[in-house]
Amino acid sequence: VPLLDLNKFQGTWYEIARTPWYFEDDCYGVIAKYDLKEDGNIGVTNLCKKGSFEGDVAKITGKGWVVDQKTKAKLKVQFIWPFNLNYWVIHTAPDYSHIVVGEPDRENLWILNQNPEMDSNTYQEILKVVEGKGYDISKVVKTPQDPARSQCLAASISQETISC
Repeated sequence: VPLLDLNKFQGTWYEIARTPWYFEDDCYGVIAKYDLKEDGNIGVTNLCKKGSFEGDVAKITGKGWVVDQKTKAKLKVQFIWPFNLNYWVIHTAPDYSHIVVGEPDRENLWILNQNPEMDSNTYQEILKVVEGKGYDISKVVKTPQDPARSQCLAASISQETISC
C-alpha cells in the first residue's frame, strides 16, 4: 500500500483466509495481535486452537520492524531467530476494517479482519484485488472462525491460561 498507518494497523485481527502455511496447519480461530513498541518495533502474537475450537492453544510471539520508512507497509517479522519473514501489507480497507498481508514471492497471504466474520461480497472483492496483484487465489483457504469462541480467544490473548 502507498502508506500504512501503523496506529490503525496495531490491534487484534482475525484471520479470515490464508494460503496454506505449515505453522497454521489444523488451526481454528487464528488471531494476530500487533502492538507498537516505544522503540518503533512491533510486538507480534499469533494464536489459534489446534484441531478444533476445543483444542489446545498454540501461541507464538515475535517482533516486527518496518523496513520501508516511506510507506511503512513493508515489514520483517521474526518469530524464531535468525529467521524472518517479509511481511508486506498489500491492501487495506479505507477504514482499516480489513487488511491483506503478503510476501513479495506471492507464496504466503493472509486476509485479516477486525471482526471474526466477513461478508461474502467483501471477501470476493478482496480476492479480486489479491488476484490482480499476482497471487494464485485458488490456493487461498478460509480459516475457521466462530464469533463467540474467537472473540473469547482474542480477549484472552495476553493471559497465560486461556479458558475458551
